[in-house]
Amino acid sequence: MQSDEMIAKIMHLFYAQHYTMNAIGDSLGIHHTTVKNVLDLAGKPHIPRAVCETLLSPYRGVIEDLLDKTPRLRSTRIIQILRDRGYTGGITQVRMLVAELRPKKMRAFLSLNIFPGEQAQVDWASFGSMKIGRGERKLSCFVMTLSYSRATFAVFTFDQTLESFFRCHIMAFDYLGGIPRTTLTDNLKSAVLDRQGKSIAFNPKYLALAAHYAFLPKAANIRSGWEKGRVERTIRYVRDNFFAGREFKDLEHANLQLRDWLDSVCNVRSWPQDRARTVFEAWQEERAKLMPKASADFPTDYIGTCSPSKICYVRYDRNDYSAPCQYVGKPLTLVASETKIRLLDGVTELANHERSYSKGERISDAKHFVSLREHKPEAKSRTKRGEFIQLVPEASKFFERIIDEGRSTGNQTTLLYQYLKIFGQDAVKMAIITAIERDICRATYVGQILVAMEKKRKDLPPPPVLVPDHPQVKSSEVSPHELGIYDEIIRKNNTSGE
Repeated sequence: MQSDEMIAKIMHLFYAQHYTMNAIGDSLGIHHTTVKNVLDLAGKPHIPRAVCETLLSPYRGVIEDLLDKTPRLRSTRIIQILRDRGYTGGITQVRMLVAELRPKKMRAFLSLNIFPGEQAQVDWASFGSMKIGRGERKLSCFVMTLSYSRATFAVFTFDQTLESFFRCHIMAFDYLGGIPRTTLTDNLKSAVLDRQGKSIAFNPKYLALAAHYAFLPKAANIRSGWEKGRVERTIRYVRDNFFAGREFKDLEHANLQLRDWLDSVCNVRSWPQDRARTVFEAWQEERAKLMPKASADFPTDYIGTCSPSKICYVRYDRNDYSAPCQYVGKPLTLVASETKIRLLDGVTELANHERSYSKGERISDAKHFVSLREHKPEAKSRTKRGEFIQLVPEASKFFERIIDEGRSTGNQTTLLYQYLKIFGQDAVKMAIITAIERDICRATYVGQILVAMEKKRKDLPPPPVLVPDHPQVKSSEVSPHELGIYDEIIRKNNTSGE
């Protein structure tokens, strides 16, 4: 609602100064539709504007007759009819006039009367993409809104798979404090496999989830978004009030911000059915009506079959994960959770990797290649260096510079592996990057950097000393000295100083 002062300014600029609506909006910093609304409410007639004759003007009556007989007639068909009558203009003017003249039908809707704990509306929404590692992932948002209180749970994911759909349901039930008696979804494949009119074939796995938590799944009619308008409006609210103008470092950072926004903004706003109450207050009322959550969570891991390639890797979701070399070509079971990738032979776990959401990564476990090196000793050095690069990809440039300088990489690799056991992968990675930046690509220098980085060195052993493999160096003898010699040297220096 505009103030009396703003209304007076609009009236003055329009009727006294003859400003256009757009010019008034620019001058007063408001939208031109606001200016139009003020003028309409004022009840004063607008100043008529001269109507310019166009190539389409003579055909206005023809278009009116066509739309009167066939209201849904498309502009592309109308322009064909006009061409036969001599029209030589473009289709843009035709579309504008058709939009103005086409009869507009208003549809009436009944207000839904939802009881507390009765229904939740569920949907996915796309939010562009996010760069992660060497790849880019589509960013999706799962949203569940309780229809009575409008309490909402939302979480960002990198996919809209069936497993993510189930995981998000469980997180939503935990957050909202219980389970609604029905869920209303769109006709997405995670919930609906096929639909013919009112006949719906639900996904059997979704029915299994529903049975586990005792809720009844329902699907909205096709192209009937208004049936689940509560979650549709919530998605728009997330886009406009939360997502717009924000930057995220990664998925975890995005979800931390989203959870804070849910708690501090979304779920404490005014309740649409009674502005005197908040969504949180209505939510507390509804929470008591929700069904209690089952004690055991529904399994959400992906389970499939795989066969390691000849280089001892299996591919899942655009990345490769190592498997023991003796299982090359054999069928294994792959179990993928949100954070882990496991390879099983029957019930025996062969590999357990951290899941990567990057692209083209190779996640390796050095133990998987031990027997391969034993059978191929001639490739031991090269394989060992390659495995280290897979563990620390930044080391690739480090070894390239060593080779360019004509030095051997064997001892360097051995020493770096020892650093890896002592300091850990993250610390070695940072030290190698620092060594490359300073153009000092030596394993001993990496050790110096690691010692300097480590503030609590008392509990750690000293870094290993690199001993060359040269026979003369290994066979050389070092004679120990009496420590008293150094005391005599210090005494003489002090005497000469006097």
